[in-house]
Amino acid sequence: MLGSYAAGIGIGLALFLSETFAGAYLPDIVKDLPFAVASSATGAGGGGFGRVQTTLPPDQALVLVAAWLVGALLVASIHVERAEITG
Repeated sequence: MLGSYAAGIGIGLALFLSETFAGAYLPDIVKDLPFAVASSATGAGGGGFGRVQTTLPPDQALVLVAAWLVGALLVASIHVERAEITG
């Protein structure tokens, strides 16, 4: 059980850090990733490392946040179902 928690934390940190560093090179793609969309939805903009972060309009950001949440819930439900079947 501890391994799955560690894997989840590792994936979350990797996604957060990859968005931070990739923003300097791929700002048009990074603006649609989870942490950037959530920052746009809450109005907590600002870029890291002295760069200007491109943000989305709040209504579009909320729709994308909902889409990311639904996708994450679908992946989690599939994983839980497989865990119950395989034991």
